[in-house]
Amino acid sequence: MKAFLHIGMPKTGTSSIQETLAKARIQNPFYLLPEHPNHSGAVRYLFEGKGWSKDSKLKNASDATVAKRRAEYADELQQSLKEADGRPVVFSAERLSSIRRPCVEAVAEYFRKYCDDIRIIGYVRPPRSWTTSALQQNIKGLHRPEFDQSLMKWADYRGKFQKYDDIFGRENVQLIKFDRASLKGGDVVLDFCDRIGAIVDPADQVFENDTLSLEGTALLYVKRKFGEDNWMDRGSGPARNAFIAALKGIGSTKLALAPSLFDPLLEANRADVDWMEERLGESLAESSHASAGAITGEESLLEAAIGAAPMLDLIREGLAPSQPTPTSIAKALDALLKESFAATANERAKRRPRAVRRLAAAVQDSPEAGQRTSGHADDVSRRDSMTDTNDNEAESGNNVRSALARAMWRVKCKEEGRDFATSEERKNAYKAERKSVLPQAGRLLKQLDKQGFTISAKEGATQDA
Repeated sequence: MKAFLHIGMPKTGTSSIQETLAKARIQNPFYLLPEHPNHSGAVRYLFEGKGWSKDSKLKNASDATVAKRRAEYADELQQSLKEADGRPVVFSAERLSSIRRPCVEAVAEYFRKYCDDIRIIGYVRPPRSWTTSALQQNIKGLHRPEFDQSLMKWADYRGKFQKYDDIFGRENVQLIKFDRASLKGGDVVLDFCDRIGAIVDPADQVFENDTLSLEGTALLYVKRKFGEDNWMDRGSGPARNAFIAALKGIGSTKLALAPSLFDPLLEANRADVDWMEERLGESLAESSHASAGAITGEESLLEAAIGAAPMLDLIREGLAPSQPTPTSIAKALDALLKESFAATANERAKRRPRAVRRLAAAVQDSPEAGQRTSGHADDVSRRDSMTDTNDNEAESGNNVRSALARAMWRVKCKEEGRDFATSEERKNAYKAERKSVLPQAGRLLKQLDKQGFTISAKEGATQDA
């Protein structure tokens, strides 16, 4: 079996690649763990030892809870590899570029048990644009920002990539400059798909881009530094996303770092750049000319925020403070975030888990899965009933898995436009593909069980798939 390990680096369109391949559910090569498009969680729990302790969702979790999560990831990844059934597989996590060498060795040991050909693919973003993007990401991050060197991260090229050359062999590590001129069609998703031999419908392509303008970045910085400390409150993820989406409509000036701010960092890491350029075989040089959005430090951001304050009325009339100062702007943005909390709380109450949405699609499409305790197939309740045949799977759990596998297979055939002349032809086709579908159904049932949903099976339905 062949494996493609996509290792980032961060800020190179990784989320767009992951969401696209998971949405498309590519089959050849096979995208592992499509229910978890970003495989960084699996990396953290399976290969990093105590790396899980940095997970804010589990910072107060018991050892037993963490061990359970680790076991779940181990089981899901193993099942997903079995589901691939010998096809090439794709595993994508930008976290792979930042883990320590012993963790990379653990990754190599794991995949070598299943794969005899492992190829590494990484994208390399030039230093000035990477540091600019990282600065914005750090302002969005966990801790209240202070404009000092902690916001000015260096890419650390050698630290990210040399361990892969050493462990997998340089000939198996493909690094590509993250630059439109270097990418197929100027698009990283198209480029990655071309390199792994995947064909993806353009309708499935996902563009994940939460980049803010200079004005949006400045407003966010003021909120984070001078506003209420509620950015990381429980359940705040959707609210933060909605808040940032609102700020994306503010301003059009591109955020950039002035030479006086960035060049000292560049010179201090010149040897790292030289190593990366030799490894790539091309220059990472970028224009150093100051642009209208080039910031020189915190004062630049505060000035930009004050200048952008009137634009807050574009988000909601009356939101902009009449006398903009860092404090009054932060107060207005605190109100906006609270509105986002309220709006997203209502949405979360209506939203069903992804596993339930998949089940609803299968139930709705399957003629043998119509009996339910209550409700409609598009409104899955906390207890669902699916009919099944008693085809040598007498255990009720296996009956449910078998019925669900049939229903999921029907949906898959419908999506692929497959048709069958007779019921016998359909039945034989299902039998031939049953081994690859059953693990998917098993994983879906486990996800539903974790989320409090119970599925029951009834015997006596048709034996036709």
